[in-house]
Amino acid sequence: GCTCIQSDPHDPNIVAVGSYDENLMIFDLRSMRRPMIETNTGGGVWRIKWNPQDPTQIATASMHSGFHVLSFSDSEKQLEVIQSHHEPAHKSLAYGIDWILPSQTLGACSFYDKSLSLWTLS
Repeated sequence: GCTCIQSDPHDPNIVAVGSYDENLMIFDLRSMRRPMIETNTGGGVWRIKWNPQDPTQIATASMHSGFHVLSFSDSEKQLEVIQSHHEPAHKSLAYGIDWILPSQTLGACSFYDKSLSLWTLS
């Protein structure tokens, strides 16, 4: 089932949808019959955050597979993981993620161990 939805802050016609089936799907609201593009993140996509400064980057908290930043290209219909974060301190499900502005740092949190970690894109 669907776990989260996040509108693209750079394009009002685009939304990202995450689900328990481990897929991140990008939809154009003008054509909702099927996703424009989708990719498997290796874990249920619990949270999605578009990078407010870079329209090509989407961060996910993907339950059992950790945290990911994906590159999105609407024109090329591409969606791929460009960096992953598996914090050893997190011993439970990846449940939250957000961009810490103005840097390329992300805050990531997990569920049962109630921990927060910070990581910067390389």
